[in-house]
Amino acid sequence: MRGYTFFVAQSCAAAYVAVYFSVLAVRRRRGMVAADAPAAARRTHGRTFAVIGALEATAFAIQLYAAGRLPGSLISVLNQAVLPFSMTASAVLLGRRYNAAQVGGAAIVIAGVLLCIAPSAVGLGAVASSKAAAAAAAAAGVGSAGGGAGGAAVAIHAALFASTMALIGVVVVLKERLLKVGGLDVFIVNSYGSLAQCVATAALLPLSVRLAAGGTPVGAYVRAGIAALTGATSPYMPWLTLAYICANLTFNIAALNLVRCSSAVVALLASLFTVPLTSLVFCLPLPLLVATPFSWWFVGGLAVISSGVLLYNKGGK
Repeated sequence: MRGYTFFVAQSCAAAYVAVYFSVLAVRRRRGMVAADAPAAARRTHGRTFAVIGALEATAFAIQLYAAGRLPGSLISVLNQAVLPFSMTASAVLLGRRYNAAQVGGAAIVIAGVLLCIAPSAVGLGAVASSKAAAAAAAAAGVGSAGGGAGGAAVAIHAALFASTMALIGVVVVLKERLLKVGGLDVFIVNSYGSLAQCVATAALLPLSVRLAAGGTPVGAYVRAGIAALTGATSPYMPWLTLAYICANLTFNIAALNLVRCSSAVVALLASLFTVPLTSLVFCLPLPLLVATPFSWWFVGGLAVISSGVLLYNKGGK
């Protein structure tokens, strides 16, 4: 699906809408959500839902395009660029202020992330993995995640991926405001945000075609994308997409519940623990993937990230 990431994004958005609205309907029948709460939320916060959907759709489309051209071990590290953006958005939109310990903790976390990315920066990880993926894909006669373009291409796509974290940082804070200030149920926020994302993703089809296929006619791109999604070109489809959607739904619900119980920034800090661990997993000989060379930088990065999270939490008490 490297050339048809629009269909992955649209499938995810459609699945979000179906699952979240189904759960919301059950919660209304059981009295866990007031019968008029969804309609009231739509009237009061309709513009906020639209902004959330547009930002998520744009970020997701660009992320999938860039991720298809990056080694897996680098993607989880780049996700952490959301931390400074979310702290800035929290200060602007929620009026939250951070003390020196919290700012220092966040800085240490970023330093830990940079330690994880160091092998890629000097050509030991991302570039090597990219070239290995290109060689393996060339032998199989298919496109690779690295595209065979070397370090420059990796750097460009990494920067593109990281830039979308500014959009995600705003989205996370807007959802926190809806949950805490607006008092909305988590599935109301998810349902209407996902509906807006689904509409916005469809509207971004021309951009997706432009990014992934250049001058290919939209009709031809759609037909080829549907064929790839439904398994006409790979025996692993659509099962890989379905597994991804299930994992994504589980993660999003858990993350939003953590936001509701604590804050957007705390939820993001908690997710930082997965960065070096995910990078280490990608060093294993996993099916369908090219293993990234192991580096002790990942282990050192985990230790630094952990100390930063502890400092941030201490400063918040």
